[in-house]
Amino acid sequence: METRLELLDPSLAKKIKLSDPSKRRASILEICKYALSHARLDDDVVPKIMANLESRAYIQARQYKRAVEGLFNELESRQLSLQKQVNAGQAPLQDFQEAYKDARAANALLFSLDADSYIALSEAAYEAYSITQDLKAITDILSS
Repeated sequence: METRLELLDPSLAKKIKLSDPSKRRASILEICKYALSHARLDDDVVPKIMANLESRAYIQARQYKRAVEGLFNELESRQLSLQKQVNAGQAPLQDFQEAYKDARAANALLFSLDADSYIALSEAAYEAYSITQDLKAITDILSS
């Protein structure tokens, strides 16, 4: 499967693909922390997933997949609604931007639960990039 990170930065994606799966899992935690630091997610499932990622309990973290899918779908719907409102001059752009970041951070968490550590990291990193547009920061996190 081709990831969106491969389209954005093929050399970074290749570096991830060649890395050890345990290193990928550690990087997923850091990427999710970075994405969440740029969003306002306030849902009970977020700290549960992060605690499982931090303790390297990846299998246990997957029990929250349905909850985070619901959160993502809700946030994505809010984002799309706000985009229409902004386009119609009925909402400030900042509201849409915040909703966009929240939806992307939720999707990063959702991808972090993928059984394939390459897909999990590549897609979570892409979502983090889409929040910040800072590829250098993403590369630095993945290189540490």
